[in-house]
Amino acid sequence: MPDFHSIREATQVTGVSVTTLRRFIRAIVADEGHPDREHLLPTVEDVRRMKSAGEQFTWKISGELLHREYGERARSKASSGEDFGPLGEIVVLLRKQLQSADEQLKVKDQQIASQVEIIHSLNDRIHEGNVLMATVQKQLALAEPAKPQNPSPAKAAKTAEQQSAPKLPKRKGLIARLFR
Repeated sequence: MPDFHSIREATQVTGVSVTTLRRFIRAIVADEGHPDREHLLPTVEDVRRMKSAGEQFTWKISGELLHREYGERARSKASSGEDFGPLGEIVVLLRKQLQSADEQLKVKDQQIASQVEIIHSLNDRIHEGNVLMATVQKQLALAEPAKPQNPSPAKAAKTAEQQSAPKLPKRKGLIARLFR
């Protein structure tokens, strides 16, 4: 016995829309003597019985019929945009633009990754430079000569004279003297 799929399962298998499959089933069910009627469940008698009893039922379609009708065509239609009617060309164009944008994003991601690697290596170099500068500064601070504690006798005499000399008051300017 062939495998049967519900309409939702059939859309996943074929890539065809639910509306298209229902339209296809409706065309087969309309003619009770249709050669593909055996590929649909429930049978004609079961449908009459369920309708008279007021029961609901779900159409199931065989995998063989799906493969025969929509096997390769469904996938090519989806990629060509035929399923969308007059808007198919726009859908195809939008898909191409979306693919192009995806490719551009992949390139940008690669560029960002390489930039991040460059930044990390530069940060490492800056850190190394800072460490070297700190060691050089420490070495220079140790090698600095000590300042003499006792100044030379000549300088000591000059500073003593400057300290002992009386300071004269600052002379006021001409205008300051006039306006006292």
